Amino acid sequence: MALLERVSTLLRANLNDLIEKAEDPERMLKQIVLDMENQLMQVKTQVAIAIADEHLLEEEARRAHRAAAEWRHKAELARAERATTTWPARRWKRALSHDLLVTGFHYPGRDQSTRPTISARRCASWSKLGETRAHCEMLVAEHRRAKVVGRATEARQVVGIGQEHALGRMKTRVT
Repeated sequence: MALLERVSTLLRANLNDLIEKAEDPERMLKQIVLDMENQLMQVKTQVAIAIADEHLLEEEARRAHRAAAEWRHKAELARAERATTTWPARRWKRALSHDLLVTGFHYPGRDQSTRPTISARRCASWSKLGETRAHCEMLVAEHRRAKVVGRATEARQVVGIGQEHALGRMKTRVT
């Protein structure tokens, strides 16, 4: 059992090391920004669909309102003619059913348009994307600077080791 745990730990350690070596911070940051832009495009599409749906609902409400007014007018005409049939009652029922449709379209949660909140959220998302881009650019610059500093340090060490080795060899020859 202990052997399996050790092998498992060794495999995980090697895989993590491979992943860390393969990970390029610049590419990862670019991918993060790209993913964020794709998400914002999806949000933009969903916002457009929501606004279009809102327009359709408003149009349906206007149609129902016009139909209710029309049936109310027909019922009033039938009543004015003093029709002895059931036509006025049926017309009033139709007018009431269309009135119910109109009130259904204008429920309290629907009174306020969703456009201002959607627009505010979209603006916040775009500003967040701008902040992320700026932060990524800063991290990329820091990563490049760290690579340059690392190379300079390695070069100094190589030069220092080479000189120390040559000095040690010359010292041995002299003695």
